[in-house]
Amino acid sequence: VGHMYHPFDLPSINTGKQLLALFEKVVRHTKRKEEAASVKWDGVNVSFRLVEGPNGLEWAMDRGSMQPVDVEGITLDRLAQKFKPRITQDPNTGDVVEEPHGMIEAGKVTLSILNDALPELEKEIKQLKLTKSLDGHDAYFVNAEWSQKGGTNVIEYGKNFLAFHGINKLKHIQGINPETGRQINKREANEVPYNVNAFKSFVEKVKRHAANYDYAAYGSVPIKFVKDPEFQSVLDTKIEIIL
Repeated sequence: VGHMYHPFDLPSINTGKQLLALFEKVVRHTKRKEEAASVKWDGVNVSFRLVEGPNGLEWAMDRGSMQPVDVEGITLDRLAQKFKPRITQDPNTGDVVEEPHGMIEAGKVTLSILNDALPELEKEIKQLKLTKSLDGHDAYFVNAEWSQKGGTNVIEYGKNFLAFHGINKLKHIQGINPETGRQINKREANEVPYNVNAFKSFVEKVKRHAANYDYAAYGSVPIKFVKDPEFQSVLDTKIEIIL
């Protein structure tokens, strides 16, 4: 899917004043328009799409690289092929320790839930164009996030859940970089318009199967202001920088 910009990452933000102006603009926009913004979950990206397996359609993860396993789709039986174990050394004994990659668990849970729900999703799959192309170079996929109880990244949550953000489409880009002269061969993904009601129905059907694995499932979760944020108290805070 690619990195989601933090406010300071945006190309238009080059000064502190521009950053503050952006926050003030976001406040005005969110207060004025209902459901103008939604929760950004702090989990691990587990975006997935449909592929043709030996027994028909099945779900596969895709990390967006040009590796064959990504382009073909990381199905349940290929998780270990993509996510190699971490090799570490025990600090006390010096023994070599092999630790399973964290994405193995994320992939097993996500794909198991989705494959269980697959027979019920025929209508939504068609409406969301998820079978329009099964070629990993230009396929549609579901942008999603996975989190375990206690937190998978930084924020700690009180339950296991899958969060579905929207529908994206892959694009294969080839050519020569005019600045470096190097060959370009990559895939990019961008969100595309989609049937919102079909997406909500998709999430609701998956939710029932997620419960069998002790997982919740969410679509877009809107936010609203309880009170205006107090920017000035933060701006007035002194920060000590030690050189």
